[in-house]
Amino acid sequence: ATEMLAFGLRTIRRLSTRTICCTTGATSFLANLPPDVRVTAEGFLTPTIAAKDYFALCAELLHTWHDTSNYLSHIQVSPAGGQWCSDDLILQAVSFARQHKTRVQMHMLETRYQRQYAYRVWGKSFIQHLDAIGALGPWLTLAHMVWVDMDDIELLAERNVGVAHNPGSNLRLRSGIAPIAVMQQAGVRIGIGLDGHALDDDQDYLRELRLALTLANQPGASAPSVAPELIVQMATCDGAAITLGSDVPLGVLEANAWPILCWSIGRRRWGVGHPPIISPTLARCMCCYATRASAMCGM
Repeated sequence: ATEMLAFGLRTIRRLSTRTICCTTGATSFLANLPPDVRVTAEGFLTPTIAAKDYFALCAELLHTWHDTSNYLSHIQVSPAGGQWCSDDLILQAVSFARQHKTRVQMHMLETRYQRQYAYRVWGKSFIQHLDAIGALGPWLTLAHMVWVDMDDIELLAERNVGVAHNPGSNLRLRSGIAPIAVMQQAGVRIGIGLDGHALDDDQDYLRELRLALTLANQPGASAPSVAPELIVQMATCDGAAITLGSDVPLGVLEANAWPILCWSIGRRRWGVGHPPIISPTLARCMCCYATRASAMCGM
C-alpha cells in the first residue's frame, strides 16, 4: 500500500498539482452487524488493517510526503465515517492530527440512515456524540452534512469545524441538499468539493459552483439566502482553510499567497431575457464555461 501511494504522490508532485491524501480507516462496522449479515457484508468489503498499522502508514507518508512549504501534497487522516469507526479510532485520528499539525477528514450525515444510526446507538445526534468524546475542533472537516440536526449547527460554528459541501455528489447519490445557507449564517466555514461524483462526470468545478448557488437558495420569502460572492468565497479562501488549515496562504490572489488555478474563460452563456444580476467577475465564474485552465503553481 505504501509503494502504491508513494507512486501516486510522486506522479502528482511531478505534475505540480496539489493533492490532499486522506488515508481512510474503519473498525466497527462489521463487528456491529448480526452474524448472518456479517458473512454477506464481508464479501463486499476490502480487507482492513489494524489501527496501529494504519497510523504507522500515515506517519510514514507524512514524514516523506507532507509538504508545508508549497502544499503540493498534504497527508491527513480520515476515519471514513462515524458509523464505521469506533470512538477509539476517531480519537486516535484526532490525536494523530493534532500531534502532527495536520487535519482529520470524515464523511458525516450523508444519508438519513446515518442520522437514525446515531440516535439508535447513543440516543443523541452524531455531532453531539462527537462533541461528547472530544472529537470536534478546528482540526476537523466533515463532508456532506446533508442530514445535520439544525440544533447542532451553532455547535459546529463554536468548535470551528469545517464542512465540505458536495452538491453534485449529494444529488447523484440521492442523499439530499445540505442546508449550507443556515450553516453560513451561523458562522460555519464551508468549502465546496466534488467528491469524485460531479453531475456530468467531467469534474467541472465552475459548473459545481453554479449548482451550489442554485441549491443553496431554497424557496420561500423567509428562507435564508446565499449570495454568489459567498459561493466564490467557499470555493477559494474558505475551501483552502477547511482543506489545509486557516493559516495556509492559499485560495486568495494577493502578495505572498499561492494561487491554485487561473481560469481563462470562454463563451458567455446568458439566457435570453435574463440579464446579469451579479458583478462581471462573478458572472464569468458562475455563468460561463471554462475553455482552458492554466496552472499557476510557483508564481
